[in-house]
Amino acid sequence: MLPIRKNVINEKEEKALDIFNLRKITDATAAAHTSFEHTGLFLREIRKILDTAFSGLFTLDRGSLKVARERQRELQRWSNIIAANIFKVLRLLGRELEAAETARFAKTISSLQEISESVRDVVLRSHVHVSNHHSGLLEAQKSELENMHQIVDDILERASETMTQRGKPDHETVAGLVDDLRDLGQAFDASQVQRIQDNSSKTRLSILSYSLTWDCLKIAEQTAALLTVFEDPFRPTLDGSDEDSSSIEAAS
Repeated sequence: MLPIRKNVINEKEEKALDIFNLRKITDATAAAHTSFEHTGLFLREIRKILDTAFSGLFTLDRGSLKVARERQRELQRWSNIIAANIFKVLRLLGRELEAAETARFAKTISSLQEISESVRDVVLRSHVHVSNHHSGLLEAQKSELENMHQIVDDILERASETMTQRGKPDHETVAGLVDDLRDLGQAFDASQVQRIQDNSSKTRLSILSYSLTWDCLKIAEQTAALLTVFEDPFRPTLDGSDEDSSSIEAAS
């Protein structure tokens, strides 16, 4: 059975490589455009995974969490491939731009990795908690986490649409949403402290609630950081005279 499983894995890897392949692109602008589009698709998939994970956790649905776990593994492969593509973009940009400018673009790799790790933490913690038949979160904790999840989802949706449609990022709105998320986190922290003091939330539930709150904030902050890459000179334009549009479509 091992050779068959290996073939299945290779097929999945090849499929991902076909989707996120930049080997045929030699122009820096076209490569950057394609990387932005791929990152937008990456963020769109994260929205689906988080929705499935939180729903599965709240309803104690092991089936949903199993699906989220499988999709999260695929997401990790996407993250690695996008990071490799970004290194190619950096090599191309290095021929045209100064080091200070390429360094700013390189920060996307760190943001992608942190987002991917935070999503992984949400999925794994939820999956392990439910699979081990632990008691569900308190209704207040569910409400707090769902409020945070909704803000994260809004940020991810805005960022994904900006990147896939090559629009101008709305930094002010996204920054405001991140601030709202921080404020919610502080308010929930105060509520959780009270629950710990009155012993209404056991240690395991408190740790889970705190961890997922932190993961939500990390995902939001790093998604906002990704949008800064769209500032000149890297932001793809919507100008119809963009000569690289055909190259991007052919490559993707």
